[in-house]
Amino acid sequence: MDSISSSVIPVNRPPSPISQHGKKEGAVAIQEKSTEQTNTGQVDPQSTIQESRPPIKSIEIVSQENKTKIETWIAQLPNKDPNNIVEEIATGNEKGPEEVSLRDTLAHLKNIGADVNKQNDEGWTPVIIAAGMGQVKFIKALLQGLSDEDRITYLNKANKYGYTPLYVAVCQKQAKVIKVLLEGLSPKDRLTYLHMAHNDGDTPLYIAAQNGHVEVITELLKDLTTEERLTYLHMATKHGVTPLYIAAQNGHVEVITELLKGLEKDQRLTCLHKANNDGVTPLYIAAQNGHLNVIKELLKDLTTEERLTYLHMATKHGFTPILIAEKNGHLEVVQELVRAGDNLEEAKREAKKRADHRSAMITKYFANRGN
Repeated sequence: MDSISSSVIPVNRPPSPISQHGKKEGAVAIQEKSTEQTNTGQVDPQSTIQESRPPIKSIEIVSQENKTKIETWIAQLPNKDPNNIVEEIATGNEKGPEEVSLRDTLAHLKNIGADVNKQNDEGWTPVIIAAGMGQVKFIKALLQGLSDEDRITYLNKANKYGYTPLYVAVCQKQAKVIKVLLEGLSPKDRLTYLHMAHNDGDTPLYIAAQNGHVEVITELLKDLTTEERLTYLHMATKHGVTPLYIAAQNGHVEVITELLKGLEKDQRLTCLHKANNDGVTPLYIAAQNGHLNVIKELLKDLTTEERLTYLHMATKHGFTPILIAEKNGHLEVVQELVRAGDNLEEAKREAKKRADHRSAMITKYFANRGN
């Protein structure tokens, strides 16, 4: 990589198959990543909180009156396959018969052969589809009364792209769905589920930070201890990119505020100084992209000494935030960074450093041509 070139690497992501499920008008397809590099994941997409179990099968008790209503409703459907009906309910295209609870409808469909956790050809289960569509009632009805072990079996399954129900809900900004998916889990299982990364190594918190979804981040971090919160904030992709970094890269000031909220000074500094594998810090990437308000937020409440330390943190090639901001023509950012250091001599040293570097590059270029 060119030492001063952009640290933003475009990504090619699989298509979002949620749109293939006959979604109702107005439903939103999963947002694709566009600002972070493709990489192999930290966790296998089929990894589980506990060992995988066979499909859950049991006889559900449904009153004869409701059975009759459900059967009458099924009879008028164009496709009477129980698994297809479950998927249609998950998308919101079907609601079930009136005056019958969704739980009873799903229970009867299970009794006549539906596997309510069945994966289709793309690996999507009804709960994954429902998570993306915001079908809170469906998910509640599906998970109601399940043991912890059975509940985890539903939540663990990922499609062929590595999308779990939680991952899809985060992508779709479905905070209410996220709350339902996480409630009832033990603290240990909740943490394990939160930490499950996609094929690319990005966690649900990373995706929420990338997309600027503050409400989702609040839900994901809710009830975590400070130690657990810090562990989650430090989880990075294969390339060392953290949620704070990606938020700074994309200019999401409110996300940065939420991620750092409540941290002590030393804990905050640890997050600010966390660099990717190339030594690029959140401050550097914000300066590179000209995100002035992000820079102000990152430097907020730091002492002059702490600011100078942060300004001096360079990439593995020796480039600082001021240098990359100047190179990219972000004059206001350069001025803010110089003011942040409150030291004119610092700016002079940076200017000399840039001049010396360029001179060395020119000398090396002509020396190589001479050879």
